[in-house]
Amino acid sequence: MNFKNIQQYIQNIGGSLHFESFTGRGVINPNRDWKLLLLFFAILNGIVVLLSVYLFFQINKGEIFLVESQSSASVNIINETLLNETLLMFNEKAGAFEDVQTMKPTLPDPSR
Repeated sequence: MNFKNIQQYIQNIGGSLHFESFTGRGVINPNRDWKLLLLFFAILNGIVVLLSVYLFFQINKGEIFLVESQSSASVNIINETLLNETLLMFNEKAGAFEDVQTMKPTLPDPSR
């Protein structure tokens, strides 16, 4: 098969797609180009939708992204004395903060 036979074979298969348009020697046909782009992205979107549906059903069945449940539940016991000490410390800080806000600062006289 020589180059002319390959070119003719591609023209017969392609229908409206011409081999010359890919080599830059052909006529620019925006209608054909838009149809080609639309077809390409429609097929791409179809593939994405099919993969998304497949992934949804696999996750829904539990066959993908399995999460093992932990059978042992840990019980946190609160240390009440530590909690009371911490609350007392925060209350002291809140009181000190209020004292700083209510008291006027004493500034030395710069002329002395």
